[in-house]
Amino acid sequence: MTPPIEGSAAKSIAVGLLFLVLTAGGWLALQHSEAGFGGSVLPGDPGPFYLARICLALIGIAGIVVLLLGVVGAISASSARC
Repeated sequence: MTPPIEGSAAKSIAVGLLFLVLTAGGWLALQHSEAGFGGSVLPGDPGPFYLARICLALIGIAGIVVLLLGVVGAISASSARC
């Protein structure tokens, strides 16, 4: 199994961590925005922050997948050297 970025498992791990850091920062900013929201939401309406939550969740999932692929690539590369 090769990592999604050509050439290096370390690059995949770095990209996965970057995605997770961006997700964490975005989640904190979203929580701050939700706390300051003074509008009213209609019954059945998911609210103005629904799409942002979905996007952040997808970025986080992508980060986890890329990170896991990088770790698996690093493990398989190190076991191939032995």
